[in-house]
Amino acid sequence: MLLRLPSLLQSKNLTNVRNLSDLTSMMFKIFGAIGLLFITYGVITKKAMTRNIVFIIGGLLLLTYSSYLKDPIFISLQIIFTIASIFELMHIRKKR
Repeated sequence: MLLRLPSLLQSKNLTNVRNLSDLTSMMFKIFGAIGLLFITYGVITKKAMTRNIVFIIGGLLLLTYSSYLKDPIFISLQIIFTIASIFELMHIRKKR
């Protein structure tokens, strides 16, 4: 696939470029959905350490999706959420 990338970018292969764009769009949407599932699992889980690790993974996946959307509010909220989860994880590790 990587070897065919220059041929995909030629003007006669515009349908392939559109398909590549659709594939990229779908990939970011899948990242967002998986991130949402991770955060949902984090809410359900009872162990604080596991919850924060899952929140960090989900937050980073949603940050990737929000960067794709180029939504400044969503991006800043995901950064704050991820930093808060990292801070809480560090605080839990210091307690132990």
